[in-house]
Amino acid sequence: MTLLQILQAIDDITGKHVNRFNLPVNLVLPIAWIMEKMALITNIEPCATIDSIRMARKMMFFSGETAKLDLGYQYRPAKEALQDAVMWFKENGYCH
Repeated sequence: MTLLQILQAIDDITGKHVNRFNLPVNLVLPIAWIMEKMALITNIEPCATIDSIRMARKMMFFSGETAKLDLGYQYRPAKEALQDAVMWFKENGYCH
C-alpha cells in the first residue's frame, strides 16, 4: 500500500475523512524545520518533522515471503491490521 492508500484506509476505519493533497517537498521541508524549532520552545510535538517529510516521499515496499517460508508467518489483510492499530491507539489515548 502507498502512504496515501494507508491514510485513506484509516479514514474509512475512523469515519473521519480528510481532504488530502500533495505539496512540493521543497515547500514543506522549511515548514517542517520551523515546526521542529517551535517544538523546542513550546514543548508541543510538531505536526511534521524533516525526517517524516523525507520518509513520506519514499516508496517503501517489501515482501513477506521470507517470513512466510522460513517462519510459517501468516499475514492478514492490511485493513484488519489497521483496524487493530487504530483501536490500540484509541484505547491508549493517542487518538481522539
